[in-house]
Amino acid sequence: MDGFSLSNLSCCANRSYGIHATCLRALDAWRSCFLGCFYLRLQDVVIDAYRTDVLYEKERGIGAATFVLGYRVAMLVAGALALIMSDHIGWQNTYLIMAAIMVLAFCTFVGPEPQGDVTPPKTLKEAVWGPLQDFISIDSRCP
Repeated sequence: MDGFSLSNLSCCANRSYGIHATCLRALDAWRSCFLGCFYLRLQDVVIDAYRTDVLYEKERGIGAATFVLGYRVAMLVAGALALIMSDHIGWQNTYLIMAAIMVLAFCTFVGPEPQGDVTPPKTLKEAVWGPLQDFISIDSRCP
């Protein structure tokens, strides 16, 4: 099997070789990596923005700590605990227990909505450019 590297991409740029299957696989791998990283970073930004919107300013520190604790516990449960459980009860039962844990995690969405006056943006320009300008101008507020 051919490896994927930047040297494989060079054959795509050279017309005398044509486009090989290896080049196409390498381009697909690079595109998948880029899109995966982009969507993961986007998810992180959206979660941070949501946490900032729903928590009061004095609660944001504990909210960030709870978020970090939550994903660390989730990694341990989904990784190490699942391997230990599969050794004792098998993979089918392990996946059933993991599914039950996910159902319990979704029960957190039945909590009350945050209180306060929230005015949604009226236009797409307000929704996109307003937060972007605020983010860019953050340096002026730093000491």
